[in-house]
Amino acid sequence: MLLKGAFGAFLLAALVLTWPHLVNHFAWQGYRDMVAEVRDGRFEPADKDIIAPLLAYDLALDCTVLRDETLLILQFYVTALQAHQAEVNPFFPSDSPELTRQRETLYALASQAITCAPMDGELWLNLAVIARSLGMDAVQVEQFLELSHRYAPHEGPVIARRDELF
Repeated sequence: MLLKGAFGAFLLAALVLTWPHLVNHFAWQGYRDMVAEVRDGRFEPADKDIIAPLLAYDLALDCTVLRDETLLILQFYVTALQAHQAEVNPFFPSDSPELTRQRETLYALASQAITCAPMDGELWLNLAVIARSLGMDAVQVEQFLELSHRYAPHEGPVIARRDELF
C-alpha cells in the first residue's frame, strides 16, 4: 500500500512538473506544423493574417520559447512576406516603414534568442542577415558572420546559407 501511494505521488509530481510543457506543446503545434511547411517552401501571403495574432500577443519570451525557434522562424516568414508585398529584396534595406518596423522587431527577437543560445552559429547568421537588411554597419554584420563561422564551422545547411547570402 505504501508503495502504491509513493508511486501515485511520483506520478502526480511528474504531471505537475510536465503539465506546462505539455500545454505549450499542444498550443504551439499548429504553428510548428506551419514552420515545417515554411522550411519546405511554403510562401502564402495570406499566412501573414494567420500568424499576426501570435506575433501581436505579448509573449513571455523566456529561453524555452526562444530555443524552440518557432516564433523566430515565423517572424522571419512574416518579414519575407512583407518584403514581397513591398516588392523589395528581403535581404537589403527598404524605404518601407512597415517593413523596417517588422525587421526591427525581428532583430530584437533574434538578439533575445542569442542570449539563450550564444553558441548557435545559425542564429548568428540570422542576426547578420537581419542587420544587413536594416542597413546596419558593415563591421557589425561582419562580426555576426564571424561568430556564425566560429560556432557553425562545419554545419552544411548553415554553410550553404552563408555562401548563398554573403
